[in-house]
Amino acid sequence: MSHIDVYYMKNINETGNHDRNHHQNRHNNHNHNDNPFFPGMNLGEKDMLLQNVEAQIEAKRAMLLKKRQHLEHASKENEFLGMVKNDYQKYYDYIIGQKKDQIKAMNLLKTYVDDLIVTGKMTDADLQNAKQDQISLMGEVGKIKKSLDEIVS
Repeated sequence: MSHIDVYYMKNINETGNHDRNHHQNRHNNHNHNDNPFFPGMNLGEKDMLLQNVEAQIEAKRAMLLKKRQHLEHASKENEFLGMVKNDYQKYYDYIIGQKKDQIKAMNLLKTYVDDLIVTGKMTDADLQNAKQDQISLMGEVGKIKKSLDEIVS
């Protein structure tokens, strides 16, 4: 049973009589081109509209693929830059460790020279040399600390 027959039977039951021919004529006169999605458009206009929509969809798809490729490339660049940064961080940490070790070594030498001076088991010339070495060591410690500060800053 069609929707027209259902409508017709419903109206007969509600009103008791109905002009079935009137409804049939109205249905037959209905323009099949009056699709709710394409009101008032002929077949050629519908085809052109659909082609335009398909072209827009294709253009969007191409744009999205291009953006995906760009993001993939940027992601790889970021990954590479991250690896470079990690390498520099390791090198930085290594240099900092070396500078700190140099400072420790210079301070150890200074302590040794101080002990030699204090014990007094040196000749006057050795004492003079030890004091010069002490000044030289302090200068080296100062240079290393300055270099370390430059690296850290």
